[in-house]
Amino acid sequence: MKNSKRVALVIETSKAFGRGLLQSISRYAHLHGRWALSFEERGLDDPLPDGLTSEQYDGIILRTRLQSQMRAVLQTSIPTVCVGEENPPGAFAVGCDETTCSELAAEHLVERNFRHFGFVGMAGYVWSDRRRDAFVRFVRDAGYDCSVIEPNGKDRRIKTWEPIRDQLEDWIVSLPKPIGVMCCYDVMARIVLEVCEGQSISVPEDVAVIGVDNDEVLCEVSQPPLSSVMHDTKQIGFEAAAMLDKLMRGETVSPSVIVAPTGVKTRRSTETLAIEDRDIAAAVAFIRRHACDGIEVNDVVDRVPLSRRTFERRFREQVGRSPLAEIRHVRMTRVKQFLIETDLKLDVVAAHSGFRNTPYMSAQFRKTFGVTPGQFRCQARD
Repeated sequence: MKNSKRVALVIETSKAFGRGLLQSISRYAHLHGRWALSFEERGLDDPLPDGLTSEQYDGIILRTRLQSQMRAVLQTSIPTVCVGEENPPGAFAVGCDETTCSELAAEHLVERNFRHFGFVGMAGYVWSDRRRDAFVRFVRDAGYDCSVIEPNGKDRRIKTWEPIRDQLEDWIVSLPKPIGVMCCYDVMARIVLEVCEGQSISVPEDVAVIGVDNDEVLCEVSQPPLSSVMHDTKQIGFEAAAMLDKLMRGETVSPSVIVAPTGVKTRRSTETLAIEDRDIAAAVAFIRRHACDGIEVNDVVDRVPLSRRTFERRFREQVGRSPLAEIRHVRMTRVKQFLIETDLKLDVVAAHSGFRNTPYMSAQFRKTFGVTPGQFRCQARD
């Protein structure tokens, strides 16, 4: 390709985060520059590709867990942008906003009425330390305590998960419940979910779990599906590509860019309210799971050992709204999710959200949010 810039993308293909970066960088290259991209299948700890020399490449975007690899690349004369978990001081780098990441997770759990909190980190990693500090600070500022456990992060190969599970089992069993737990990343959150299952601890009723990275495959196959903070890999990749573009053209650039996460993807692992009243907690859990199946309040009453009058009084005291309002809330939340994430027709959305017909769903949606479902879908995609 005539006058094209030869760019090496040393980024893992083994994780959703790395693949998201590769997609975004590729889009930037197609839109803004004539780049000949070079990359290969790799993991975060794999050896560097051969031939990273100034004669072969005009620029490098580098993501690796190993500081020695970063130093080796930065010692060359090739313009390089780092997008690693821990970028060396002084390097041109684009990173994640770890503070906002943890604040979103903490806020997500506080909003669900939790009063006990835990954090599962990985000892030996700066990014985990930053997430821990921000999470604990937010929780304490809200007036609560936070229990912390940090297994040895330097030995986290699959063969070492068993001793980590043993540590987590003792810790989770000892925690006050209900409790909201943030894990430093999705893989650790999956281990926590497995430990809870093995100990017959209900998720999310007793332990609500939220991870980081929103690796969709990992989150969806977890039992229950895992809520997770979403990194903005599109923006991180774009900023890294734009920074490298300027460096290759000899322009002055800011040495560091921090990109905030886009929000929390809520799944079953945190779809709950922390409620001390166990009968009402069970009722809320039943509603969250079956509201979109067309249930009515009588179906919920049948699940608890209470009269309807006592049930509705205690439910309102604990949840802040009536059982019927809670059923409608869950249904409306599902409708919004379908409108944002899918192109399903409204009659299909209504059927999958527990409404008997589309006009009734549309009327309830407009009454609740002030716009029609169609208007909401258009606004959400602008």
